[in-house]
Amino acid sequence: MGRLTKRDAVAIILVALACGIVSVLPPFDFIHRWSIDALTALRWEAFGSRRDPATTSVAVIAIDEETNQTPPFKGSPIITWTTEVGRVLNAVIDGGARVAGFDIVFSRSIEQSEIPFGEDLLGARMRGFDRAFLRSLARDAAAGKVVLGEVLLGDGPSLGQRIAVGRQKNIRALNVVSDPDEVIRKIPLTFLADGKRVPSMALELASRALGVEPVLAEDGSVTLAGYRIPSAVPNTMTLNFEGGGDDIPTFSFADLRACVERNDTEFFRRQFAGKIVIFGTLLGSEDRKVTSKRFATGLDGSRAPRCALPAPPPVAGQFKRSTIAGVYVHATAVQNLIARNAVVEPGRLPTAIIAIVFAVLAALAARMLTPGVAALAYVAMASIWTAGATLAFMRSLALPLSEPLLAGIVSMAAIVAYRLVITDKGERLLRKSFALYLAPQVIDRMLASKKLPELGGETRDVTVFFSDLEGFSSISEKLAPAELVALMNEYLSAMTDIIEANGGYVDKYIGDSIVAVFGAPADDSDHAGNAARAALGCRARLDELNRDSPAFQGYKIAHRMGLNSGPALVGKAFQLLGHERCGERGVATRGRQQILRHHDRRLGNDGRAHGIDICVARTGRHPGPGTLHSGKDLRAARGGRAGDAATGGVCRDLCRGARTLAKPRVRRRRKMLSAGRRCRQAVCVVSHPGKRIRQPSAGFGLGTGQHTRCKVDAWRSGP
Repeated sequence: MGRLTKRDAVAIILVALACGIVSVLPPFDFIHRWSIDALTALRWEAFGSRRDPATTSVAVIAIDEETNQTPPFKGSPIITWTTEVGRVLNAVIDGGARVAGFDIVFSRSIEQSEIPFGEDLLGARMRGFDRAFLRSLARDAAAGKVVLGEVLLGDGPSLGQRIAVGRQKNIRALNVVSDPDEVIRKIPLTFLADGKRVPSMALELASRALGVEPVLAEDGSVTLAGYRIPSAVPNTMTLNFEGGGDDIPTFSFADLRACVERNDTEFFRRQFAGKIVIFGTLLGSEDRKVTSKRFATGLDGSRAPRCALPAPPPVAGQFKRSTIAGVYVHATAVQNLIARNAVVEPGRLPTAIIAIVFAVLAALAARMLTPGVAALAYVAMASIWTAGATLAFMRSLALPLSEPLLAGIVSMAAIVAYRLVITDKGERLLRKSFALYLAPQVIDRMLASKKLPELGGETRDVTVFFSDLEGFSSISEKLAPAELVALMNEYLSAMTDIIEANGGYVDKYIGDSIVAVFGAPADDSDHAGNAARAALGCRARLDELNRDSPAFQGYKIAHRMGLNSGPALVGKAFQLLGHERCGERGVATRGRQQILRHHDRRLGNDGRAHGIDICVARTGRHPGPGTLHSGKDLRAARGGRAGDAATGGVCRDLCRGARTLAKPRVRRRRKMLSAGRRCRQAVCVVSHPGKRIRQPSAGFGLGTGQHTRCKVDAWRSGP
């Protein structure tokens, strides 16, 4: 996980703003339109039908394929059906329907036919054929219970029908509007006729059913019975389609005509009382519309309760279509107006805010997480938002779906590119530079500290660790080359793992020796303590190797270690020709030079004599939280009253199992080890590495049961 900087925050905000604003611009309206379609399908798939079709306020009487195949309609043109249409219309109105509308336009009458028939015209011979139909229209129109449909700039009712219903008083437009992708998602509420706003068919039917006139405001808004119809686009209503093929109860015209023949008035009263009835067609290829329901359609058919005729057998090979009959567009609009559940769409500003917030979250994931994890986080966010939007659509609120998802994925891609080009460029270079000689966790800590190596180096407090094997030359002479390589590989790998586990990095290997640094290049406030822990760990690990490793069997391998804390020049300190890629990353420190110069002499001569395998050098500076200070630290280790708490515990570990060192002053040489105490793993704390340690008194040696002590120059036990 990367750290968020001020520059990153600015980049995320700018990218999110750009993505969110662009997603709601008019050229990208097509992605908003997809949201309505997707939400309609998701709601249908997740929750199914929200209501029982029998409880709807609208019913459709369809001239369907069954009607075309049923006598007396079979083989007859539809203009000859008017008498039967009038009979069914009367039965529906008498059954208690509030109002009936026609999505079918009988633009011509057979009485207008000019086809010769004998010595006369067919129209003249058929005079009075539509009389029963026209009387039905006139009767029901007088009661305000019938509305004929017309297509503006297209077909309209015949002249006789216009006269029968009182001309435009009971005629309304059936026109619908399609989006640029030829999908119907909205329906007009009013049309201009002779300079006046006239309600559409759906609005007229709903207002008559409710018994109130719609209120048409000058800004294009419409209010019906106190319900302000939501309009994302002025003078339109976004349709709220249910899914499936049974959301609007549909009756076959052939069955209802047979029901009229049986004079079953009770059926009409039971099925149509209080309903708004729309006559329309439900044929294979006639008047089909692509709507926002296109992903949630069902099988076409008249599956409402039957009256007289048996239900037709299922048609083989029938399949779902992406289109629906045009009559269902008007039926859905009327149902939305009566139920007051037209789709509510947020405007551009709320949509832009939602898209920007989503883009910010996606961009943050792309910046803070790895690309794979960020992609999973985006999928999770998209799933949660989609689920929330689907639930909101249950309440007819169409929260933007496409815009936030698109803005999120674009912003995520932009931030990933930003990371590749800008943010992570330095990190990748640093990881590549240090990958071969720094542990991944050390590199991570170095990057997290934001304290990176500087060109030319910088002064920093560090602890240098140095170790070598005792008697390595004599051991190497006894081993075959392959055995020696196996032994050294195992030894160096084990020690390196411990050093890196404690936060250090191996600066170099010098034969059997290891030079490591704690506190650089990764900053470490407890570098001295970690170096001491690494020394203890290396000591314990070597004991395990001597005991368990096959490569070490037969050889009692011993090593000695030196630690020194102090200021050092770290980073790209040594450069060739001033080119930064030619520099060696290293540590230049006086303490390191001192401990290297005197390591062999102190740990070689005195270490062998006194059993000392860890030498900690004092820097001569005032101790800090990361400095090993000889006098105070050892006194803390012995339970004295002073000492630094951070390093005192480390020194207790270092000195555990070691003999108590006598004070070096001559007048206090009486303080010696008690008889028989031995120190097989001791710690020598050297105050001034540049000075020679005096040789131990003659006749005193370890492991012989004799007394000895370590005499150190100018060592102080107290302040």
